Amino acid sequence: MGGATAHQFSGLIDEHRYPEAELEVRARLVADPRNADALVAAVDLILAQDQEARLPEAARLAEQCVASNPGSSECQEARANVLGSQVAHAGLASALFKGGAIREAYLKAIELDPQNYRARMALLRHYLRAPLLAGGGNGRARELASQTGHVNPDASNLMQAFCDADDGKLPDAEALALSPNLGAAGLLGSQRDLLFALTQKYLNERRYGDSIRVAAELRRRFPMSELGYLALGMVAQAQGKHAQALLLFESALALAPRPLIYYRAGISALALGERSRAGVALEKALAGRPGLERHQRNDAEQRLAALSGHT
Repeated sequence: MGGATAHQFSGLIDEHRYPEAELEVRARLVADPRNADALVAAVDLILAQDQEARLPEAARLAEQCVASNPGSSECQEARANVLGSQVAHAGLASALFKGGAIREAYLKAIELDPQNYRARMALLRHYLRAPLLAGGGNGRARELASQTGHVNPDASNLMQAFCDADDGKLPDAEALALSPNLGAAGLLGSQRDLLFALTQKYLNERRYGDSIRVAAELRRRFPMSELGYLALGMVAQAQGKHAQALLLFESALALAPRPLIYYRAGISALALGERSRAGVALEKALAGRPGLERHQRNDAEQRLAALSGHT
């Protein structure tokens, strides 16, 4: 499994077809318990669904992958991803304790395969999330992006774009995010995620025109992704255009029935007085995976309780 390509189960996971992917991965592991692709995919499935209760299982699978395939860059990457997810659920103290182990696992993955751009990108995003005390920071991230330029200038540009976005240099980040040719590096997903993040940053600053421009480009470049419709819907919602927003959320749900989209659809349905539709959407938002962020879950529960109290 080369660093520039995803494993054979990635398509199902990217399309949120989790039960189907689970069945295929389990079948492969029954036939070959040491198979690196299947072990990495099993980890990816747990992390993609944000299943905190299954993190010990993910850790065991990642360690099994490393032990069975000591030369696999992707197994080391999976180990680091699990550690990062554990930190995300545990908070700052865990970041200080495990930050070094995360960094070393990603660096080992890069050492084993310098063209594992997913590991490079994951390490960069770890640096941007981790405080300086945990060995992170924008400076370390920019240093990694610069080093990557010796291997792949396009990947380096995208990494610099993430750093610019983190610094609040949104026009610079946008220009770099739109320039790279990343298909061969397996980083189209990271480019897509950055464009979505930029729409949100523009939206937070109420720069609606900028947010719409990037969201439209996101939809054009990634027509099979729900994120372009979701981003455009969020802009419309922020402007009080709930009928337009709801149509956009429905288009996003047709591509990927994610809890966040149901949550947003529920808010706009409520604003339009469509109480039954809102209730169904909020229930699906609370039941789906990956789960909503805590403040979104609390809000969805309160809105649903208020609806129930008026029926």
